[in-house]
Amino acid sequence: MRLLPLAPGRPRWGSPRHLPSCSPTLLLLVLGGCLGVSGVAAGTRRPNVVLLLTDDQDEVLGGMTPLKKTRALIGEMGMTFSSAYVPSALCCPSRASILTGKYPHNHHVVNNTLEGNCSSKSWQKIQEPNTFPAILRSMCGYQTFFAGKYLNEYGAPDAGGLEHVPLGWSYWYALEKNSKYYNYTLSINGKARKHGENYSVDYLTDVLANVSLDFLNYKSNFEPFFMMIATPAPHSPWTAAPQYQKAFQSVFAPRNKNFNIHGMNKHWLIRQAKTPMTNSSIQFLDNAFRKRWQTLLSVDDLVEKLIKRLEFTGELNNTYIFYTSDNGYHTGQIRLTFGRHHSGTKRAEEETGSNPYCSVAAAGDPQASRAWSGPQQSYNRGAKLLEGKLRNRNNFIINNLDVHSENQPKSQQLHKRQVDESKKMGRNQRKKEVNTRNQNTSPPTRDHNSSPAREQSWMENECDEMTESDFRRWVMRNFCELKEHVLNQCKETKNLEKRFEEMITRMDNLERNMSELMELKNTTRELHEACTSFNSQIDQAEERI
Repeated sequence: MRLLPLAPGRPRWGSPRHLPSCSPTLLLLVLGGCLGVSGVAAGTRRPNVVLLLTDDQDEVLGGMTPLKKTRALIGEMGMTFSSAYVPSALCCPSRASILTGKYPHNHHVVNNTLEGNCSSKSWQKIQEPNTFPAILRSMCGYQTFFAGKYLNEYGAPDAGGLEHVPLGWSYWYALEKNSKYYNYTLSINGKARKHGENYSVDYLTDVLANVSLDFLNYKSNFEPFFMMIATPAPHSPWTAAPQYQKAFQSVFAPRNKNFNIHGMNKHWLIRQAKTPMTNSSIQFLDNAFRKRWQTLLSVDDLVEKLIKRLEFTGELNNTYIFYTSDNGYHTGQIRLTFGRHHSGTKRAEEETGSNPYCSVAAAGDPQASRAWSGPQQSYNRGAKLLEGKLRNRNNFIINNLDVHSENQPKSQQLHKRQVDESKKMGRNQRKKEVNTRNQNTSPPTRDHNSSPAREQSWMENECDEMTESDFRRWVMRNFCELKEHVLNQCKETKNLEKRFEEMITRMDNLERNMSELMELKNTTRELHEACTSFNSQIDQAEERI
């Protein structure tokens, strides 16, 4: 199956809006992708990038164990981030952060619904033009390819349906709404195509692998490319390929130190799960854990096929391959089972839900293998994607990671200490200036008629490196607005309570009316029977007469 690019007659669009307020991800991608990366020889084509994104794959609970090929081809050939965290352990907000490089309070995707800005009209208008693939295509000349799950509400009729293709994508092969393996619909450059339940042609992970290989066959050889492949695995309903449905029969959900243990010192939502899990719940967890691993075996095959094709086409040594997930997952930790917690097991404030696997490789470079244990945020992964500098065509070094090495030259260590000290002095000086300004001047009032760009900039400045004392001062400065907001919410709540009481009263009246109607119906039936009997008696009397 050949995936055709978007029509060349598609209206072109200018530079993204609000570029000055974009995240570091977008700016670094523009600098790294468009201006070229330092160290690359003149005339060398800019590097290709492949981003493989799984759905709900954990790191802490051994989620990478079944992917032996992936660990060998990417993890062992590149750098693995053992402390990669997501700002929100929910699919849509996390994916929005990966695409935009922003925290959820800046891109405003707060949950997996249209009302929560997940693939809503607002998201399409404000955020989609500023995603890093859009920058790569419009300003850097990259071919951009997407295949798989985009956002949970993509394809909703109220948000443009499957005809909507986000700006910035040359090839678009997106799943309608949430993860499935069979009986789903894909948007192929804005045209819907339904799939059934025939494994050979419909199993989604394999379909994504095939269409990705087609792209590598038919793409232009004169432009660099960016590929994003978002698989459904290991998200529910955990439907494995037929050849893998009997794998891992002796595997059980990890019984780590917080398995089926009450989180008495955790967040108040987590403390609600006080009852120990039943044997049937634990058995269900074990079965689900095995099925998750089974679905990942097809992802392992996809990675192997993709890297072999890159090697066959000669693109491997000029391609950076990222493998990560939108968030992690819980399997019985702190007594949170599937469906027991209303917010969902992957969303709790635990490391298993917010610590997915993240690895990057400059394929073909055995010297690039290393591990990074420092913190890494998913919103910043796009920035790391092209921030690295090429010492040669395939040696990947991430510059702004604070990697401490005993073998580092003393001159570099001295320079680094000087930079750190200057940064620390600058932060202290800025704090002093902020404190002086807060004491001597009143803060400017927020302009409620400001533009969306100005409002977004205001939110980013207010939320940047806010300490506890800064937060208290912010609350004091905005106390009147906060009080007014709370009072308005209380009024709305009271109005809702009144409306609710009115509805209950109406329902009671309707029930009484229904009862009266039933009584009237019964009376009418009795009268009808009495009249019928009376008519019969009259007829008999007439015959006797």
